[in-house]
Amino acid sequence: MKFPEQRPRTASGARGRPAGAPSPATPTAPRPQTADCNPTGRTASNLDGAAPYWNSYTYTASGQRATEKSNTGTPTTRTYCYDPARPHALAATTTGATCLGLTPQYAYDATGNTTKRAETPGSTTSQTLNWGAEGKLTKTTEGATATDYVYDADGELLIRRDPAGETVLYSGPNEVHVKGAKKWATRSYSIASVKIAVLTNESGTTKLSYVAGDGHGTSSLSLFQPDRDAGLLAVKGFTQRRSSW
Repeated sequence: MKFPEQRPRTASGARGRPAGAPSPATPTAPRPQTADCNPTGRTASNLDGAAPYWNSYTYTASGQRATEKSNTGTPTTRTYCYDPARPHALAATTTGATCLGLTPQYAYDATGNTTKRAETPGSTTSQTLNWGAEGKLTKTTEGATATDYVYDADGELLIRRDPAGETVLYSGPNEVHVKGAKKWATRSYSIASVKIAVLTNESGTTKLSYVAGDGHGTSSLSLFQPDRDAGLLAVKGFTQRRSSW
């Protein structure tokens, strides 16, 4: 199942919690084999369900993420390092013992927009982001490839052009795609601003899917008509994709 790409939003660094919130480690262990979530049962061997994972987080007193620990396989702890001159701006992440001497992996402009970020936490591959005068993301660049974004007079995304040669026109609930000689369209249907269905002819045949999502508007479950096959997008606690099928 191919889930639709989310439209660009303001890029950010680490996601924290409100200042003054308590800062214990916060484990996330979806669907343990046992029926209760007692801490004694939080072991890698006790995980269950599709695409199981177990991450733990700690936070600073001001609500910034301090560490992220992956508890499955070979346990790995990643430390989040912040710019001393801008305490809420993530500068780098590391699996090492200290933040001292690290080359910045993230950069920001004067208004706080992210202008450079690691492709993934700790990656040596970076992505450059360009912003327009109205604070809209206009281009993302990775190496020699770039994706461009054009907005209408109301500031809504109108056109996206990616390095694979695909151009997408956004018009309300409709998307018109062109990639080489291939052309197709997608229409979303909503009730009370909640997306419930998607109609597309990308495969050459018109197909309707009913969709369900999370509180952030990300569609994570699709039910295809008329065969009723299902597709599921599994994410971690901070919306990181972990698998889809």
